[in-house]
Parts: sequence; structure tokens; C-alpha cells
Amino acid sequence: MSLAPASHSRADGPDRAARALKETPGVTGVAICSAEGDLLSTADAANPDTSREAALATFACRRGEALTMDGDLRGMGKLVAGSGLRHIVWSGPRGDAVCIPWTGHVVFAACQPGAAGEALLASAGLIVRRYL
Repeated sequence: MSLAPASHSRADGPDRAARALKETPGVTGVAICSAEGDLLSTADAANPDTSREAALATFACRRGEALTMDGDLRGMGKLVAGSGLRHIVWSGPRGDAVCIPWTGHVVFAACQPGAAGEALLASAGLIVRRYL
């Protein structure tokens, strides 16, 4: 299996990625959106807030990427300038979440508490590279 990014964007890529990521142990819901925040696919029909989660994920990734640009971050600017955002992990009383920016997409996965670890990030990375 090749781990290289898809050479062309498939129309069903977001749907296939959402379904595959939802099957990952610990994942309770998935939203895949465009870099602009438009919801492209979801694998969590029970959650009425999926489009809101997609917009929040896009906002967080864009702000996170902005931190890596040159600029004054009240003393932290030189520490993160020139680096890249690979993922964001949120943790809260109702569960965890992972947000992964990918070329032209933002992937958001809600997880059971404690599930947003390295194993989930590795699985998500393989799925994103395969389908998006």
C-alpha cells in the first residue's frame, strides 16, 4: 500500500475517508470539511452539530497555522515561527477530539476520552493520505 498522497482528488474521497476513520477504535464521529469550512462529509448522523464542529475545526486549524507565521506572539513568536501545524488535540470531560489539516481539507474526529493518542493519529494519517 502506498502512503503517498492521492495523485488526484476523488469526488468520493471525503466520504470514504469519513467512513474509514469512523471505524477506527475510539472514534465516535467524523467531519471532513474544505479549507474554507464547508462540510464535505460526515460519519456521525446522530450529531446535529456536525457543521458547527467542522467550522470550529477549520477556525482552530487556521489560527494554529497562523501561529507558525513570523510575528509577535508575546514572546513565543520565535519559538514557533517557521514550523508547521500537524494536528490539534482537544481533551474535555465529554471526550477528546483530533483536528488534522490536510491539503484542501480539515479532518475532525471526535473520540472517546483518552482515545486521541498516537495510535489514532497514526491511523488517521494513513486514512487521510489514502483517500484525500
